[in-house]
Amino acid sequence: MEFTPELRNDLTKLQYENGEVLSKETVEGLLIDHEINHINSEDIYIYDSNNMDLFNKKGSSSGFDGAAIHVYNKEDNINEIYYIARGTELSQLQDIIYNAIGVTAGASNDQILDATRFYENVEKEVSNKLPNEEKSTLERFGDGHSLGGHVIISLALINKEFTDVRGLNDAPVNLKQMANIDADFNDFLTFQAGTSDIEKIPNDQLELFAREFYADQAQNITHVRVKGEPLYAQLIPNTFYAGNKIQYVGDMGAPEFPNLFESDTGKIGIFHNLLIPGKTILDKFIYNQSLNLTMNYFGHVGENNSVDDINDKLVQSKNRAVGIYNVLTPNQRIRLGIGAGATMLVGGVGALSNSAFANKAWDIYSARGQFDLHSISTLIEHYKTGEITTYHLEPGTSTHILVNQDVLFNALQSLETALEDKREAVQELLSYREWDVPELAFEYREKLNGIMSNKEANWPAFLSEAGHSYGKNAIYKPTGVTFRREFDPLDNQVNENLDLMIELYQQDISELESIIDAYKETMHVLFDTDIELAAKLR
Repeated sequence: MEFTPELRNDLTKLQYENGEVLSKETVEGLLIDHEINHINSEDIYIYDSNNMDLFNKKGSSSGFDGAAIHVYNKEDNINEIYYIARGTELSQLQDIIYNAIGVTAGASNDQILDATRFYENVEKEVSNKLPNEEKSTLERFGDGHSLGGHVIISLALINKEFTDVRGLNDAPVNLKQMANIDADFNDFLTFQAGTSDIEKIPNDQLELFAREFYADQAQNITHVRVKGEPLYAQLIPNTFYAGNKIQYVGDMGAPEFPNLFESDTGKIGIFHNLLIPGKTILDKFIYNQSLNLTMNYFGHVGENNSVDDINDKLVQSKNRAVGIYNVLTPNQRIRLGIGAGATMLVGGVGALSNSAFANKAWDIYSARGQFDLHSISTLIEHYKTGEITTYHLEPGTSTHILVNQDVLFNALQSLETALEDKREAVQELLSYREWDVPELAFEYREKLNGIMSNKEANWPAFLSEAGHSYGKNAIYKPTGVTFRREFDPLDNQVNENLDLMIELYQQDISELESIIDAYKETMHVLFDTDIELAAKLR
């Protein structure tokens, strides 16, 4: 059956605290709202990570919050499970911590590991309920907004069992995490790059390695995002968006949000140039050093502490600004202090005179109206009411290209129509050669035979018409007329032109067939997750 994207959007929204509680009743209500009336309450099974005996206390200590909706009806051949990962709740400090040390720094795998644990337990319970013959028919779908998109897509890449996964304004997959969790990917990097140390592999090369390794899973992943929302513009080191398709909703003319991970100098900073040669280069250097310091800081914290540990220490320190400093080991505190001191020393008068900081702050302030574009509510509203613009990944690269499906499909139809016309033309020519030419030859043969027979029966008149007359006393005179009737076989010249035309048409047919096969293969690669187009291609 497969739920529509619109229904899956609404189900994803149920995961948030400020929405309705995800339950059988709310799921049934959404099914009715989306005109699905053949699924009953007894067909629906709900699994909630907060209500399962998976963790030592209620809910995941990492902040992971997930749900699974299993819809099963043997008579209607429905056996589908929809996994949903909740995005960041600002009221949940664990989510904020994990965003910093997990998604950004790649130093913590806590939420992905908890999601894996949840997934494995749900799969076990579902398997126990299903008859043996139905276990292999189970289809898995995944959805997640923001942080939830990062979690659900990472999970899908690791277990490789999902039919279709969607990230809604999702955060990227961190390849440092994947190399730590996925042993096969780790081995692949070691073979391809000679090392699995992410920091030693250039970002662009690392992304291409990841796209090659996860190519099969990427075919089932789609990113849905509001054009201009803040998260997608952040080019976080060692991250990428797995998937071959991205769907934009909203105003396609909306500008991209500023990227915090790219320094930008200009003329905004106070005391901008300070009469110092190369000041803009220095500004960029300081900006990048500050960013690296922050990333290293998150990395040091995450590598030696769980999300729960950091959360507890922050709670204990309450409002003290140095609370997070207490998380670090003495050696890490020294490294952090040296790095911070060096940055401040090089900075001179600091961010006040640094055009890179000033420009970035101004850019973000100018784009402040785009923050709301990230919310699940805004995405759902645009998805319902606006036009969806789809981009597909250019094979072998990380570049998304805009492809108009209607134009491509119409071109395919034109090619197939031309092929059919040429096949019909060849059949008509073959039929003409096989039947019409012999029939015409037979008609002419019969006509000539009739004429010749008349001449033979009345040969004196025939000779007279031809200007021949003979007297009675002529020594030599004819006694009759006989015509040669050697009509077969027909001369080769009769069919030569026809054979040439047939040969040319057959060459055209072969070339068109080859073009169409290649065209369809390309279309399948581009649109392998598009059910409607796949049906047309078949």
